[in-house]
Amino acid sequence: MLANPGATLLLLSFGPSRWRPLVEGASQEEVETAFSGWEMLAAEPADTAGLGWPMSTTKPRWYRLRLPAPVQTAAQPAGLGCGWYRQTT
Repeated sequence: MLANPGATLLLLSFGPSRWRPLVEGASQEEVETAFSGWEMLAAEPADTAGLGWPMSTTKPRWYRLRLPAPVQTAAQPAGLGCGWYRQTT
């Protein structure tokens, strides 16, 4: 397991562009597919100030994701479902 339930991931991704051979990037759909077990909390444009060409043209985005906690199920009462359990009257 890479992260505990409830963990938050902050990811900066450059968007796909015609410069993809030079600057790999990922669309929001690709990020959601890659992190399919995580819930998307936010997707916001990243500030491009200070980024050089061609990275400044790739529409970078910040993604905030959270790994949800496992769903709790009701515990089965003791004895039910056991082969040796027998109800008496």
